[in-house]
Amino acid sequence: MTDVRQPSPRTVRAAPPPAREEEEGLGGLVRDAFAEARALVRAEVALLRAELRVAGRAAGRGAAMIAAALLLCLAAAVMLLVTVMAILAALGMPAWLAALLTTLLALAGAGALAWAGLRDVKDNAVPRRTVEELKEDREMVRERIG
Repeated sequence: MTDVRQPSPRTVRAAPPPAREEEEGLGGLVRDAFAEARALVRAEVALLRAELRVAGRAAGRGAAMIAAALLLCLAAAVMLLVTVMAILAALGMPAWLAALLTTLLALAGAGALAWAGLRDVKDNAVPRRTVEELKEDREMVRERIG
């Protein structure tokens, strides 16, 4: 389930320093740089919060699917075990071997359902947009400094 509603694009950007009639020197530049950095960090934290909220909802849906799969698997495994064991025993297979084979079949089905649910939860665990924004911000800072 990767089709999750993403948070709206970030609209908060560090405001450019106000136009000055006279240059304030190095102290003013440092103060402006810190003000821009503070605004940028606040914007990144806001984006991270929004993205984690969306990812949390998706992970919750994935966890609910895992729980439902486990409940259905339990009921189905019981019915399947009894049915398949009866069929195999009726065909002449020893009862212990019929029980073993049907148990292995039920466990394989449960494992497949659990794997699919865990994959869905993991797909939504990383705040991808925030990571990309931080990479862009790092490049922007490198360009301005260097």
